[in-house]
Amino acid sequence: MRQPGRVIIELGSESFDTQLELRGNDVSLSDDDGGGNGTDSRIAAMLQPGTYTVVARALNDGSNGLFRLSATQTALPAGTELRSGGTLTLDAPVTGMSAGEAHSYQLAITEAGTLVVDMRSEDFDTVLELRRDGSVVAEDDDGGDGGGTNARLSVDVQPGTYTVMAKAYEGGSGGLYELRARMGLE
Repeated sequence: MRQPGRVIIELGSESFDTQLELRGNDVSLSDDDGGGNGTDSRIAAMLQPGTYTVVARALNDGSNGLFRLSATQTALPAGTELRSGGTLTLDAPVTGMSAGEAHSYQLAITEAGTLVVDMRSEDFDTVLELRRDGSVVAEDDDGGDGGGTNARLSVDVQPGTYTVMAKAYEGGSGGLYELRARMGLE
């Protein structure tokens, strides 16, 4: 890559379960169908200039057949500021980019009520976890709008500081996501 950018690499096959790897320039990502449809693989990542190696193969030894491999570099939407943790404010969406690691956001609640937290992504299967004082209060994988891979927490909370963990399902490869918290009904 000559310039920094968001890259999406996809591997698909009707003959075998795929596994995709991206290595180089201090990056090591892998997907064995957590980011793609069915048995297809997908990696989405923000990459810096440098040389990378893409490994496309069957998940199971001995499997073979035809496959499709594509790589696309896309620009972030104008004005997008990426965050990978920090403070999450009610009614203020955050855009993040994960390479499969969990991101931790602190959320201050000033009055009791129902907290709704949504995590949406077109790149990977999202998981949300809400913690208070080190204990898990709530967790969700596929309860978000449209079902599928978006996550939603809806939980009664008391005033205090909470930690929202935004992550990929089962260590998926990650990608771009939006996180939003609000008080009120679903």
